[in-house]
Amino acid sequence: MEAESAIEIETISKVILTEKIPEPQKVPKDKYSLCLVMFYLLGIVHILPISFPVAANDFWKHKFRNTTDPDSTTTLQSYFASARSVVNTIPWVVIGILNILYGHKLKLMPRIIITYVIELVIFIIMTAFVEINTDSYQTSFFIIVLALSGVLTTANVINILSSTLLYPKFPHNYMKICLMGQGSSGILSVILNIISVALFDDVDNAALMYFLCGTFVIAATLILMLVVSRGEFFRHCLDSFPEDVKKKTTSRDEIKFAAKKIWANVFLVFFYMTAIGLTHPAITSLVISESDKNGAWSKKFFSPVATFLWSDLVMLTGRFVSAYLPIRIPEWVLCIYAIVNTVLFVPAIWFCNTTSRSHLPILFPHDWQYVVLMGFFMFGNGYLFNIAITSIPKKTTKEESEVAFNIFNLFVGLVQTISSPLGVLVVKLL
Repeated sequence: MEAESAIEIETISKVILTEKIPEPQKVPKDKYSLCLVMFYLLGIVHILPISFPVAANDFWKHKFRNTTDPDSTTTLQSYFASARSVVNTIPWVVIGILNILYGHKLKLMPRIIITYVIELVIFIIMTAFVEINTDSYQTSFFIIVLALSGVLTTANVINILSSTLLYPKFPHNYMKICLMGQGSSGILSVILNIISVALFDDVDNAALMYFLCGTFVIAATLILMLVVSRGEFFRHCLDSFPEDVKKKTTSRDEIKFAAKKIWANVFLVFFYMTAIGLTHPAITSLVISESDKNGAWSKKFFSPVATFLWSDLVMLTGRFVSAYLPIRIPEWVLCIYAIVNTVLFVPAIWFCNTTSRSHLPILFPHDWQYVVLMGFFMFGNGYLFNIAITSIPKKTTKEESEVAFNIFNLFVGLVQTISSPLGVLVVKLL
């Protein structure tokens, strides 16, 4: 989730920064709306490499299960989600810094195509592992998956920071359709996971169908990108705003000046990212249903529906309310709300019905209690997340906005790096 948030921050910032740029005149026709479809898939694939493996929670539990006692929780099961979150945060900081300094010096389209190829190869490898029995080397497989996740995230981050540079070159509806793709990506991942587990009783067969779907989406996006990029419409828009590979780097004074203007936004996102790092999916992936362990709801559908689909839906609702039902709230009130949302709901989720528990008691054992807590928690996070991003242009000039967003994105990566390891500690604390 943290990585997904950083991705959406980068994308939305590019859209906001280009709202006042005039659309290219005499644009050739987008035949069959292929470019529009490509932008929608582009948005989906921005999030898919992060959301897809996360949503396959039951598959990873199966891979890291105790083969002699499947009902018991293993150490690898308990720490997989939090360990993967840690691995996924490191590329954001490193590549974020490099992007500020040198990103504009590299050609755009080669970066996008190469990163898509890397993502496709990683998904093919993950799909192949579904059919491979890893029971005899679970620890080694654990390390292999984390390494693959690190490479996948690195390619994904480079792809995001590169492909968002396409947005100012195209009409504004293409940018907005990409945002729609991003908003539906997490939900798509969960729905595909639910369908796969509903169709197959065997975990491996369900996972095979699931990862094949993800591989197909990435492959289709890559192929469509290659086809569309040769078209007249795409080339016209791409050439309308030539790349400036000789642009100077941002000065220290510009960074300080912009940072002072967005302190409240940084404050909001600090509590948002910290709250997510301490709970979702590091802890929420361990929550189980109070129902019979052998029942369909508990065994197949609780985690995909109650944890992942529900959280994506209510967070999207919070963002929608913030964007389309704007209410002017003083920044100090929003800051207090961010603190209360974190302090109140983060510990509450810790006390829900998790599998790995040795120290803390279970205070909220019922499914409905968990669903209600997650609903309020994720709605608040979605609301605050959207406000933190969209209010930046109102505080800065057009020239300052790009610097402000770069600072904001870098800070997001730093908070992820700090908060993700805390999720590992919380698992131990349970």
